Amino acid sequence: MSSGCEKGDSSLETSASASRPPRSVALVNAAGCIGAGNDACNSIEFLLDDFEEAYRAYAHEMAQMFGVSDDVTTPRFVRMAPQGDDAFAAHAECGSVVIGYALEADEDAAGSIANAVRLLSPVDASRGMRVYAIAVDHSYDAENALVSLDALRVSCSEAGLLFSGGVLIGGGALLPRLVNKPRMGAARRRVSEATDELIEAVREGRDAGIIKAKPPMPRFLYNRLL
Repeated sequence: MSSGCEKGDSSLETSASASRPPRSVALVNAAGCIGAGNDACNSIEFLLDDFEEAYRAYAHEMAQMFGVSDDVTTPRFVRMAPQGDDAFAAHAECGSVVIGYALEADEDAAGSIANAVRLLSPVDASRGMRVYAIAVDHSYDAENALVSLDALRVSCSEAGLLFSGGVLIGGGALLPRLVNKPRMGAARRRVSEATDELIEAVREGRDAGIIKAKPPMPRFLYNRLL
């Protein structure tokens, strides 16, 4: 794992209208240690892997279209997980950060907020850096995840960071079953399309808004699986 990211333009503009593609992107698995073997951690790792792989594929396509090398259109990716006292190492010079985390089925709104604040409180990042979220919620409508994004927005504002929205994925209990499914097949399509929307926002250096992905089945069927 790389020890850091290349620093972009030092004159960071903190206005939400100041859009530029990042030279480097940190992908943070905040669900636990990578490879820990728990479903939440592995689900977040799966989503971050998909984000990076799809981003690289689209960047390669763009490079071919304009006759340039891939390194012109593809940022440097740095993978990291909480270490020690939950400090995120080597993220401070990245142009953007994508933080993936999961909310447990029985976690209430207050717990969601506490979790979200904990994720960003140790971040000592470059002021004006964009922060995106991939929030996985076991509830069908991802209601807890929506509350957690509000808390992330406040934390980012206090830290001088640009909270730039993210993806809310409902039906988190299904994610382990999607790993080997086709990316644009019926089971994964909603999550994949939401991820692609997030990639587009990160590539363009702009706000992603709130992107929701519900389970690929009616609520009553999902509830029977829990």
